[in-house]
Amino acid sequence: MGVKTIAEIKGVVRQINIGDMSIEDLENLTPVDSVNFSKRNFSEEQIEDINQRTVVNHLRNAKHIVFDRKNHVRYCEANPKVIWEKIDFTQYRNLVISTELIYRDYAELMEELDIRDGYELFYVIKSSIENWNTSLFEINCRRVPVIVMGDGSEEHQAIQLLKELSPIDFQSYYEAYEERFGVRKESAQGNPTNSSILANYYTEGIYAIDVPSIDERDVAAFKEVLEIKNFWFTDELEREFEKVCIHSSDDAFNSAAFKRLGYTLNMGYAYNDIYSSVVNYFDAELFSSDIVDLNELDRRLVNLSIFNSALYKKKMDLEYIEVAPKILISISQVEYVYGITISDVKKLQKWVLKCEDKYFNAHSLWNRLSESGFSEKLQNNEWMCTCIFRQQEAIASLQVAGGIILCREYSELNFGLICKWLVEKNGRMTIQNLTLLFNDTFSTRVLVSKIAEKMKAYGLWETFVTDSFEEYIDNLVVNTDLELDDNDLFQEEFF
Repeated sequence: MGVKTIAEIKGVVRQINIGDMSIEDLENLTPVDSVNFSKRNFSEEQIEDINQRTVVNHLRNAKHIVFDRKNHVRYCEANPKVIWEKIDFTQYRNLVISTELIYRDYAELMEELDIRDGYELFYVIKSSIENWNTSLFEINCRRVPVIVMGDGSEEHQAIQLLKELSPIDFQSYYEAYEERFGVRKESAQGNPTNSSILANYYTEGIYAIDVPSIDERDVAAFKEVLEIKNFWFTDELEREFEKVCIHSSDDAFNSAAFKRLGYTLNMGYAYNDIYSSVVNYFDAELFSSDIVDLNELDRRLVNLSIFNSALYKKKMDLEYIEVAPKILISISQVEYVYGITISDVKKLQKWVLKCEDKYFNAHSLWNRLSESGFSEKLQNNEWMCTCIFRQQEAIASLQVAGGIILCREYSELNFGLICKWLVEKNGRMTIQNLTLLFNDTFSTRVLVSKIAEKMKAYGLWETFVTDSFEEYIDNLVVNTDLELDDNDLFQEEFF
């Protein structure tokens, strides 16, 4: 293995930029000379006997060590307490889901914490599960990325989904399964639990199950409830159904029954058929206004992938411009308030593509914007200007505390490389001064601890930071080391 202790492995993982490191690469690493781990040493013979499977398995349970969907490992300094405070796990009660679903539902939080896919989120949750209040319900981390919430059952949810959507073709069913539970359709198709129970309802490419209609004695009352709103979330409807449809069986909650009442029941929501499609509903009811404030919309709506797709298209088509965090106004209103036309927007977008800076936003480019004559119309609205820049396919963006940083290469956009770029332009400095420079350059509010963690994680401290690193990293290793006896490293383990 070439390393001495789990702590040492974690030290190596912290210091080297391993956003794309395989397990094989990790096994071949040796610690950098600047790190001195003298407390737990083994003989050369013992080092050769360290069991690789055990080391990797313990890393899979270690705090701050994550594996992505490609099974590549890296150090991730995301604070797990933020995960447990900001994610509403109760919305997934009694479901078997993939952490890809949570990752999708909380995309902005994931970006803020630098968690890069649902698999990495799985390991953050798994290694900090002690933060969960088990009196609500149990959370069990199964095989990555699957988590069982409470009394979740794959058999039950597979049949319930079919009852809602029947009849439905094979491909569409598994697309719906992925949308509802986050489990990739290829994985769901290969799951014997799903395939065996659903096989009973499969004929000539179609899944179909006999489901009852809503009892006639309940129809009028439930239709009256339905017509209160043109758009419902499934959990709301289930509660109303339970209260109102006292003569109907639970299985009467299905798409065919809703269709008879003039509503389309979809994955997680239902809408009035007068709109023909849910996108038409969004256009008529949400995007018909000059102002769209995402802060005022239901989180469940904002997290719907189909809503985000519709919103993304509106942005890319320049129908709306984001003028403040999560607040968008129509292009006609932008012209009315700021005097900025669609032609001006496109000129700004072309102008920024010629920017020589690798990393930038409106704040970092403001002096040059003034020289080019653009700043007057923008009325010092740096957020709007940055969003105009990024509302085009050629620009990648990273949202951080207090702002957005842009780059023309998505693969080059991360904290470590931004800090490296700043130091290469300005020379080595203390971690405090680097943080001040970062925030001054981009008008952000990133904490010193965040910059410090990133410099460690990407292996840049020794080269670019003048502060003492050795004591800092040794203390961090001690604070986050696994509760693992040295002798455990020589045991064969299976998780």
